[in-house]
Amino acid sequence: MCTLLTGKEAAEDGPAVKQVVLFRVGEIRCAVDLGCVERVLPAVELTVLPGAPPGVPGLISVEGVGIPVFDMRGHFGIPARDMRLDDCLVLAWAGSRRVAMWVDEAEGVIDLPTNAQHSDSGILPNLPEVRGIVSLPDGIVLIYNLEAFLSIDEKRSLDSAMQKKSCE
Repeated sequence: MCTLLTGKEAAEDGPAVKQVVLFRVGEIRCAVDLGCVERVLPAVELTVLPGAPPGVPGLISVEGVGIPVFDMRGHFGIPARDMRLDDCLVLAWAGSRRVAMWVDEAEGVIDLPTNAQHSDSGILPNLPEVRGIVSLPDGIVLIYNLEAFLSIDEKRSLDSAMQKKSCE
């Protein structure tokens, strides 16, 4: 399960920071709390998952466990494309479910001052999973809340597809 990091002191009198994993989808840069991320994997061939919700092109097997892969391009309205060898899969916890987020690039882990984040305050009403925006010297980063990653309908659809797949 994802544990949101509460931050650490950068110095005794310095600002609190939290560590996030930075990734890119098209020209959009996003970050998720490091505590939610298990690891980053290279692109691999996907197994089709019949009945999966839109945006789930298939599954990967991690240590014998089927993990649904979410094409993050669809979340941002970026045109779909085939997976490339240099793409990455960010294996993370979205609530109590392990998911793999298909991204163009995993940029790494950075320390983010907790006071640097601005609440989205409805700036992105079509993306409820975005909980804030941060302006870094090299551009804007959307802060993703993996707890809100899946809608109730997506969870049900995914549960049904995964159950059918496990019975095969």
